[in-house]
Parts: sequence; structure tokens; C-alpha cells
Amino acid sequence: MRHLVITFSLLFILTLSAIAADAPVGQWTARWISHPECASGKFGVYYFKKKIIFDQLPEKLKVHVSADNRYRLYVNGSFVGFGPATGDLDHWYFETYDIAQFLKSGENVIAAIVWIMGKQSGAAQLSHRTGFILQCDDDSSLNSSDQWMTCADPAFSPIPVVVGEDVRGGFLAPACIEIDGRKHAWDWKSPDTDESWMQAADIGAARMHDETTGTRWGLMKRPIPMLDMRKERVQKIIRSSGLSQNLPEFKEKVNFTIPPFRKVQLLLDNSVLTVGFPELIVSGGEGSAIKISYAEALFEKGQRDEFGNLIGEGQIKGNRNITAEKEFVGYHDRYIADGGDNRLFRPLWWRTFRYVLLEIETQEQPLTIEDFYNIFTAYPFKQNAIFRADDEALRQIWDVSWRTARLCAWETYMDCPYYEQLQYIGDTRIQALISLYVSGDDRLMRNAIRQFHDSITPEGLTRSAHPCQQASIIPPFSLFWIGMVHDYWMHRTDDAFIKQFIPAIKKILNWHEQYIDSRTGMFCKVPHWNFVDWTGEWRWDVEKQTGGMPDGWDTGNFSILTLQYVYIANLAVELFEAFGERKAADHFSKIARELGESTYEYCRDSEKQFIADTPRKTSFSQHANVMAVLAGIIPESEQGKFIERVSYDTSLIQCSIYYRFYLNRALIKAGRGDLYLKLLSPWTDMLELGLTTFAEKTEPSRSDCHGWSASPNYDFLSIVCGIQPASPGFKTVKIEPHPGNVNFIEGAVPHPDGIISAKYRRKEKSIAFSIELPEGVTGSFVWQGEKRAISEGLNEFEF
Repeated sequence: MRHLVITFSLLFILTLSAIAADAPVGQWTARWISHPECASGKFGVYYFKKKIIFDQLPEKLKVHVSADNRYRLYVNGSFVGFGPATGDLDHWYFETYDIAQFLKSGENVIAAIVWIMGKQSGAAQLSHRTGFILQCDDDSSLNSSDQWMTCADPAFSPIPVVVGEDVRGGFLAPACIEIDGRKHAWDWKSPDTDESWMQAADIGAARMHDETTGTRWGLMKRPIPMLDMRKERVQKIIRSSGLSQNLPEFKEKVNFTIPPFRKVQLLLDNSVLTVGFPELIVSGGEGSAIKISYAEALFEKGQRDEFGNLIGEGQIKGNRNITAEKEFVGYHDRYIADGGDNRLFRPLWWRTFRYVLLEIETQEQPLTIEDFYNIFTAYPFKQNAIFRADDEALRQIWDVSWRTARLCAWETYMDCPYYEQLQYIGDTRIQALISLYVSGDDRLMRNAIRQFHDSITPEGLTRSAHPCQQASIIPPFSLFWIGMVHDYWMHRTDDAFIKQFIPAIKKILNWHEQYIDSRTGMFCKVPHWNFVDWTGEWRWDVEKQTGGMPDGWDTGNFSILTLQYVYIANLAVELFEAFGERKAADHFSKIARELGESTYEYCRDSEKQFIADTPRKTSFSQHANVMAVLAGIIPESEQGKFIERVSYDTSLIQCSIYYRFYLNRALIKAGRGDLYLKLLSPWTDMLELGLTTFAEKTEPSRSDCHGWSASPNYDFLSIVCGIQPASPGFKTVKIEPHPGNVNFIEGAVPHPDGIISAKYRRKEKSIAFSIELPEGVTGSFVWQGEKRAISEGLNEFEF
């Protein structure tokens, strides 16, 4: 079969960066291409490549690349990048690369591996069909077309993850992978082709997301940076069988040989939870099978009932550092060696693990393990904030929270990296504030706000998670998206960005308004899943396929949903007033006031002096009373003592780790930030259990790493150090620290104009504060009710 060879003799003046989101993109003439024989929507792995010749090397050569589902791009065998960033079909991202550094004089090969997971894809992966596109603005002859070559790889097959066997808990991430090295096209990145290669099929023209004609994918520039990728090594072997030789430490380069007809097991402990692409390099050992399993933690051994369900301690992980008498449960990839040298096996998708179980069975030939390591991969957040304290527990909570936040940020925020990998609004609001305070990078937050806006359904609500295949709607999460927009407005100056969401905010509030019960003035039964929190009392109901909802969810008139609306409507009113929406501000201010008054009238219990979950007053939760403070229905003069009672009364249904974010906001509103450091037991308990990231909820917990549990990163800076915006855009600042009994605390927060720092030191007879603000920033400092003005530069106080 004839190869298309194109000669270039021009110098191209293009973008130098790996991704140039702000660079102009020309009119796309590239075509979407696919393998001629691939079945639409079914699992498959395909290669696309093109040979090019350069008589004179260009200084820069920029290409734009995308695929469905995913791609990895190579030039002359060197890895360039992978993508596309997660989006939906109408907002399908492309990456931009300068590939000049990978070129050589003479013949070059641009090649890509493209895969589609089909029914085995994760819930976050939307898809149309297998496709690949590459656009070069400066020479259309390089563009993808039916002149590119393509090949299918039969070596890959999906391994479905079975809940109850491979994992213990709901699982929505992609399937795992088997790669049979005997069938794999190891030289696919080379210039050579054989009879398995054919000309690619042209499947349609490129379409930008704002165009109406073309293929299903609405292309957009990738709005976020490329991911942080770096090699890291698994720390130690904790169990082994089947080998008599002394094994090398895995924290250094590994090299050992397994004899023929041998079964070997190695249990590795990375010491901390991590994410990324584990890479295994082997030589020889034709037909050897290597199974690599991944787990966040080991499980206490448990028994099963007659239906196979775990009972007793089988769902308990216990101390994560203790491995004796525990069992390994985790999903796995499987590789089969072909006997070649230095064969690199890598899963198509990234893995989450602390523990790794290697199970190897050799055949007639010995197998040499040349190396095993992980390519850590996550959003490139940098820790630009500072938190220091002379309290070891606080330092540990800070560090573990940040690890949690990093592992739950990829191309979107994620609830958890092991089980679901979905960007839920409830989690994301918390994670976005952490991003702003610890890194100062707002790009992933902006992307999330846009994506949730893109998910709004015709009835007027966001989806609970997006991008997502499932059409789940949680009305409270639509409300909390409004809270996210308000959060961004308070921390960044970008009126055009905020203003585009005002119509959607009105639509969400209006949708809720139709469910106000004319008899009680509260919300009646509201459609969809009105999730509030995961508490012991609001467990998942297998029969009803629902959970996380308090008393009254099925009959209506439950206070929490009503008060969440009041809380968010008041934030929306601030946005309406700021953007000249006076009529909307007046309307929703009135609605919020009336809903709040009705809830107080019908749900306040005069004997308990708490807000009940419903007018029946048979159930009481911290959640309802936290929202009563945030909604402003508790008189301001009573809020301080009220929230203290709410925080310590164990007869109330308790807030989980997630909803403690709102409890902490209520502490601040009530002027009781001094209670915060006394309420950290869920996090100190997790440290005592050896967790290296914070879990979804207190033990037993499905997920050992959950984005919402990283909230101390935000709280330590905003509550303990007391650094908060006092006006929109963070143009002015309010600093009101709550250091408790800690003798020394230092915090610093990245601000659009520089760094805000606050230091606190307890002396023998006084307390000294040192506050430093960026140029042009002013504000106030508050200590035990005394307020003082602060200005740019250094401000020092001693009380």
C-alpha cells in the first residue's frame, strides 16, 4: 500500500508552548477520521499515523488535536501529550501543541493511539463514536484526512469491574484493561506498515461549538493547562511469595527475574495514596501473565451471607497502615508477555492506589521485571498558600487535606479518584474554594462553573454532576451552583464571566418557586433526588434506590430544602443587585423572607428551641439548624449561643464531613469561629486510622479520598487565620483570626494582586499580630470585637 509523503521546506512561526489556549486558531479544514471497520460505539483501540519529510526544520510547528474517546500523541516515538480534556459533545475540547522540538531532518512520523471504551467507559466519559482529528493551521496538507493510515489493535480488551468482587461500593469509573503482548502492534509508532494498516475513513468535517453544521463534536479550545505528570516509585514490598531470592526495593529501579513455571505474588505499599499511570517494563517470559491490582486500603476479613453479601467486619478497613490478617480487594489490569525485550505495559486510564498486588505466572521462559513505577498525573495545582502552626495535628491535617485536594482534581474536579471520578456540584463548590485559597489558580473553577451551566436541562436545573452520562438531578446542587458563582464573584473581578449566568440563576430559583406549598409557605414535595447528606440515619435504601434525604423528603415541607433555598436566594439577591437586576432582587428577596418566616413558624420547637426537619417535629438535625443560621431566620443576637448548642448537641442528626462545610460557614456568620478548632475530631480520627487522604465519611467509608473532606485547607486560612474577602473581587479584605489555644499560627493566601499574609503569636502577657496586604488592598482587622483599619503593606498589632 502506498504511503503519503509530504515535504516541508518552510519555516513556520507558531506557538512554542505545549498548549496555547490563547493562540488564534484558523479555519479548520482537517477532517474527522476513523478506522473503516470499527463498530460505532464499541470498545476498540486504533492507531493513526502519517509520515512527513522535512528538508529544513521549522522553528515552530503548531497542531490542534482531539479524539473520541481519548488519544495519546507521539512524534518520532516521543510522547507529546494526551487528551482531550473531559467535556461534553457540544463542548468537545482540543489541545494545541508545538511539535517542532520532536522533529528531525528527513523522515518523521506523527502517530496517535485512540481508544473508545464503549459500554465500559466511565460515567464521566461522553462519546459519539471513534474519531481522531489533527489540524495544522499553517499547512493543510498535514491535516487529518483519508490520506492518513490506520490500524486496529486486537491486543486490548476491557475487564469490567464487578461491584462486590473487585470493589466494595458503587463504581462508575472506566473498566480495567487486558493487553495481550503477543497480539500487540509494538512498532505502531514507526514509519513501517504491514497489511493490517489501511487508509483512514473520512467521517466528517470539523465543527466549532458555536457552528451548526459539521460533525457531532462541537470543538473548543482546552480551557485548562496540561496535567502535571512525573515519575514516582512505589515505596516498599510488604508481602511476597513464590520467590526465594532477595528482591530489590521498589523505591529504586527494579530488576529481577522469575524462573519458568512459577507463581509469584508481591504486595506493595506506596505508603500514601496516589493516582496516575502505573508502568511495567518486562523482558522475555513469552506467555507469562501479569495481573496488577490496585486498592486504596486493605480490608478486615469478613464473612458473607447466603447471598454473598459481606457481613460483620468485611466492610471495615481499620488502620490503613496495618496489613496483617487483612485481605486485598481491588480492580485489576492484566498483561500477557510476548517474549520481547523491554516491553512497556500501561493501562489506558489512570489508577488510584496505595496498595498494589502483583500476581505473576510464568510459562516456559523466565520473565525479567525490568522496572515498575507510576506516572503521577493530576491537575497542576501549586501550593502557593502557607499554613504553619505549633500544633502537629493541624500541620498533618493541612498536608493530608492538600493531598486529598490534589488527587481529586484532574481535567475536572472529582468527588473521588477511585470509585466515580465525577464532578458533582456539592463537592466542587468546596474544592473550588480550596483551589482559590491554596493555589490561586481559578481556571478549573471557571471551567466547572461553565460546565455545570452547560448541563442545564430544559426544565431549568443543572445536572448533579457534569460531564456525565447519567441524567441525575439534585435540586439542592443546582442551588449550590449559584453559591459557586457567588463565591467566584467575591474572589475575582470578572463581571462579563458572572453576568452570563444571571439568566440561569433566575431560572433555577423560578423552578423551585413553583413548589411552594400555599398552606404552609414551605416547599411541598419537590421532584428529583433532593440529597442533603450521608448520615447514619439517612442511609441508601436499596429497595427505593435513594438515600441521603431527611424526614419529609417524600411528603414535602421539610425545612432543610426550604432553608437551603433561602440561604442561596439571599446570595443571588446580592448578584442581582450588583448587576442591575433590581426587579429580580426585590422578587427573590421577598420570596426568601416569606419562606424563612414560614419555616420558623411551622418548624421551630419551643421546647427544644431548635428547628425541626418538618412541621411534625419528630426529627431534628444539625443540618436544619445550620441552614437556619445561614438563612438568617435565627435572630442575630441569638445566633452565637444557638450555633454552639447545635454544634455540641448529639441528640441532633449529625452533619457528616461534607455538610460540616456549611456548619463552619454558620459558625462564621454567628460570630463563633472560635469553636472551629474544637470540632476537628472527624479529621484527627482519620489521621489515627492511618489515612493519607481524607475519606468520604467517617468509618466505614467507601472512598478513602473524597474532595469535600479537604475543606480544612480552606477553613484553616479563612477561619483560623481569618482571611476573607470583604467586598466583591477581593478588593477589600476582612481578617478575623480564630487561633484557639495555639501559640503560633502563620497563614498566607494568594490574592489577585499579590499575597495576603497573617501571623499570630501568643506572648507571655500579650498577643501579637502581623498582617501584610498587597499594594492597593485595604480592609479591616477584627479581634474579639475590636475592629481596626489595615492598609497595603505591613500592619502590626499587639493586644
